[in-house]
Formats: sequence, C-alpha cells, structure tokens
Amino acid sequence: MNYINFDRVAEVYDRTRAVPMETIIILTREINKKLQITFGSPPYQILSLGIGSGRVEKYLSSTDNHLFGIDISELMLKELKKKGLVESISILQADACNLPFRGKFHLTIAIHVIHLIQNQEDFLNEIIRTSQMVIFGDVYTDAYQSKLYSYFLNILSTLGWTKQESKSINDHLVTAMLKHGFEVEEFSETIYNSQDHASIFESLQKRYFSWLWDVPEPIYQQAMKLLELKIRDEEINLNESYSTTSSVNLQIFKQLDN
Repeated sequence: MNYINFDRVAEVYDRTRAVPMETIIILTREINKKLQITFGSPPYQILSLGIGSGRVEKYLSSTDNHLFGIDISELMLKELKKKGLVESISILQADACNLPFRGKFHLTIAIHVIHLIQNQEDFLNEIIRTSQMVIFGDVYTDAYQSKLYSYFLNILSTLGWTKQESKSINDHLVTAMLKHGFEVEEFSETIYNSQDHASIFESLQKRYFSWLWDVPEPIYQQAMKLLELKIRDEEINLNESYSTTSSVNLQIFKQLDN
C-alpha cells in the first residue's frame, strides 16, 4: 500500500472533517474558473485522487464535468455510493501510484492527499502521465486553534511523544513539476467561523485524526486521562464554541503548452 487507508474512519469522515459550505464554494469556484480559462468551454474530464466519501467532489459533479474518482479505501467509496452519486461520478478502488487510465484528463485534483503518499516519485510520474492540469491542496477547519487540541499535543510531548508535521507541498514537488513542463500558481483564502469543543474532544477520544494512529497505545491512554483531568480542572464546557478559521490552500500546475 502506498498511502494511509482511511477504512477505520469512513463512517464518520464527513462529520469529523466538516468544513463550511462557504469554503466549498471558494474551492469549486476556483476549480471551475481555472478549467474555463485553460480549456475554454466544457465538458471537462476531471480525476479526483483519494476521492474518499466525496466530501468535496460531490459539488464538482455536473453535466459540464465528467468526474472520475479513485480511492484505496473500499469503505470510503461505500460512503460515497450511499450519497447516490454513482451516475454522476465514476468511481474505482485503485492506487494513485498506479493509475488505471491511459489518456489525459483536463484536470487532476488531490485534496488532502499529497502528504499521505509514501512513494512520491511514482505518484508524481502517474500525475504527469495522466494530467494536463493538476491541483494539490487542502480544505480544512483549523484544529490548532482549539485549546483542547493544543493541550493534548503538549501532554503527548511531556509523555515523550511528539507529533510529526505532515509533509507539505514542498520545493521538491514544485521543482519536479516545473521540470516536466508545468507552471505553478498558488491560491489561498480563509474565512472565520466557529466550532465546539465537543467535536475536537470526540475526534481525540475516538482517534479520528489520522496522526493519532501512530501514537503508542499506552501513551495515548495516559494522555487522554490527563486531558480529561485538564478539562475538569479548568471547568471547560465542551458544548461551548470557540472561534477558528476554515481555509482553502491550493497549488495549481498547468502544462505550458496549453
């Protein structure tokens, strides 16, 4: 397997990775704008890598877009099928490092995927082989602004375990894409919103954050006990909301001959 399988959180993924509709609108607006500027009138062939439950992609499916999606997780794809989108999205269980396509798509998107890929070179080779334009990025609500999340990270650190930062879209990726005849453009937009403490606590308690899967069980159990004590001592009301942000961060690669 070339990247992390999300089977274990498939049933709760949409709820625990929710972002405001305003953020989804920003993403789809930018994608459709880039398609029209680059390729003119639709229809467009779009491939989504790591489509999962279709949390974002369901808003891209339309009569103008022929949308294909792959994911390594069978259970995530089952969640997508429950949404009744099988007629507008062609889905397939497959590995992003070994794509079962011969032709080139107008656009390939990978939202919250690139940092999960272990074999970066094979992944990039497949992207370059099958894509005229590529969008890598993230659409997320910032958990770091939650004091419960910060407390838990600090507790883990005192117990001798430090969270490793996810691999970002880095200079190596940009250099590789430029070398293969792509140009790069960045896009970022943030909105302000709110989230309740209970949602963060549940995600920590039930290990919905994928990075928690790497925490050794004894350390994780001890950290949760200490977090619960912290909540009690500070009399934190889990039903209260706190201010946070939701963001769209994209890197857009287009072939120079388009």
